[in-house]
Amino acid sequence: MPKIVELDVVQQRLTSNAEDADPSLGWRYIENQALFDYFDEGGALPVIVGYGLGARIPLPDGVLDFDGNDTIPLLHNSYLTIVLKFGLLGLCFFALYIVRKIRVWMALRKTPHAIYAWTGSWIMLIVLAKGIILQGLTEWSHVLFFGLACMLLSFDTYKKESNK
Repeated sequence: MPKIVELDVVQQRLTSNAEDADPSLGWRYIENQALFDYFDEGGALPVIVGYGLGARIPLPDGVLDFDGNDTIPLLHNSYLTIVLKFGLLGLCFFALYIVRKIRVWMALRKTPHAIYAWTGSWIMLIVLAKGIILQGLTEWSHVLFFGLACMLLSFDTYKKESNK
């Protein structure tokens, strides 16, 4: 993790000032604003339960994505994508799942399987952190690593060896 700060792309973001034009930050702002506008039009129920798995956010008039579409299915912020698809209720269930994985990590951290639990917790932490700005929970490779972390933070992974 400390080496990430040394990456060129990170250094460019850290050294840029407010006057520098950054199209990716502008696009993220447009995505988020479009989501909030979409929820404003739909009322309270979609905020609670979401619009469903196939939902797409209409972009503001005259704005198209990089493929020329006037709607987008995913945001860069994976947590807002969860809210779009499954509402605040879905985000709460996801948070409860993460809490359960943290409890498994707490239980395994002083066992012979501690190294696996620590590895799983670090992988999960990185994927969850990337979910804020880089579609960490919706991009296939991140989902693969999230699944690996969940496997490492599952009691079932270690049950067979413990029963010997």
